[in-house]
Amino acid sequence: MGLSVTGGVFYCDYGFQIFEFIRLLTIAKVGNLNSKDMNAYEQSLKIQRDNYSVRQAAVKDAKAEMAMEIAAELKKDGMPVEKIAMLTKLSEQEVHSL
Repeated sequence: MGLSVTGGVFYCDYGFQIFEFIRLLTIAKVGNLNSKDMNAYEQSLKIQRDNYSVRQAAVKDAKAEMAMEIAAELKKDGMPVEKIAMLTKLSEQEVHSL
């Protein structure tokens, strides 16, 4: 199989991007799995999706916590609540509660 590089993207002889080729190869392999291996594969996908969801929730929580910390500092410095709410995307009620 010949490979070429165009604009930093690898291509094989048939014009497929290498990543697309690998994706298609993976689909073909998955299609030929027996039921035991298919169950194991599906379980691994579920674990990957669950891990991704947990990471996304952690990032969301961290951003919310940071917004609260910033809002508390801005409030302490005397910035109007309305402006703090607009800048941090918190509600005015959340800013008042700080």
